[in-house]
Amino acid sequence: MNPLIWRLLGIAALTAGTAPPHQVAPTATEPYPASQRNAAPQTPIDPALACPLTVKHEPEKDGIYEVGHGVTMPQLTKSVEAAFTDEAKQQARTVPDFQAVTLLMLVIDTKGKPKEICVARGAGFGLDKQAVQAAAKYRFRPAMKEACL
Repeated sequence: MNPLIWRLLGIAALTAGTAPPHQVAPTATEPYPASQRNAAPQTPIDPALACPLTVKHEPEKDGIYEVGHGVTMPQLTKSVEAAFTDEAKQQARTVPDFQAVTLLMLVIDTKGKPKEICVARGAGFGLDKQAVQAAAKYRFRPAMKEACL
C-alpha cells in the first residue's frame, strides 16, 4: 500500500464555549446531510479563507484521491481544539444553546499534514479563522491505496 494525498471534508463544531471532538465526514462526497448540501452559509465567509466553488480531482495528475475503491481514510492522530473567540463567547451568553459549525475542506499530504485548508461553510463570530488555525495543527496517518490498483 502506498501513502496518498487525500482531500478531506471535516466539521469543526463549537458549542457554548467548548469545542467537542472534531468529526470527520465518512467520505469526501457525503460531508453533511443532503438537506444542507446546497444551503447558503449562515454568515459570509472571509474570501481569504473560502474554498473554491468547484473542486475537481484528477488523481493521475494531482495525486489527490477520494476514499473508496481501494483507498482508505486517513486516521486522525492529533487534533487541536479551535479557540472560542470573544465574539462567540458573547453570543453564547446571550443566545441559549448557542451552536456554531465551520465546515472545512483540506488536503492530507503523504506525511499526514493538512494542506490547502479552506472554509466550505462558515460559522461567523471569528470562529472560521480559529477552525482553520486549529486544523493546520492536526496530524493524520495518511490514506493508503492498495498496490494492486
